[in-house]
Amino acid sequence: MRGRQGAGAGGSRSPEGEGGGGGLRRLRSRPAAPSPVLSAPSPRPPLQGPKMAGWQSYVDNLMCDGCCQEAAIVGYCDAKYVWAATAGGIFQSITPIEIDMIVGKDREGFFTNGLTLGAKKCSVIRDSLYVDGDCTMDIRTKSQGGEPTYNVAVGRAGRALVIVMGKEGVHGGTLNKKAFELALYLRRSDV
Repeated sequence: MRGRQGAGAGGSRSPEGEGGGGGLRRLRSRPAAPSPVLSAPSPRPPLQGPKMAGWQSYVDNLMCDGCCQEAAIVGYCDAKYVWAATAGGIFQSITPIEIDMIVGKDREGFFTNGLTLGAKKCSVIRDSLYVDGDCTMDIRTKSQGGEPTYNVAVGRAGRALVIVMGKEGVHGGTLNKKAFELALYLRRSDV
């Protein structure tokens, strides 16, 4: 006997598949098993998750030249939370209320009252967050108990803020440029 014979009457094969019961059983298509997708990285980083590796690489890039002590990418539209930040820094603690203060409609109140970032009191130096072609804000931390103050720059992209804090003595213009350039890149990438 050569080969395998089907289970139908007379040992013939049914076109609908093999099996008992007269060979009339239909083959069912199975859903494809999930397989890992091997593709090039997306040009846009993921839009979810506060500590996603895609966003963390942007923070790491902001930190690599040594002039910043902290950096963060913070959502300000639907996902109002810290997407990625320097480990152990105050930017990890930025709240939705603080985000609303930065991007809110009242563009004068924080000049008088200041604002907070991760519960750290700050003064607003210059606000061009909603000026076309600029989209940045310059801030300085307030000294508490004689500690040094630091320059902070915020850049606004489509759905995210880029926030950087310089080390002692780093000029605000240097930080502003860093925040602006990454925010511009993200805006052009529709983030």
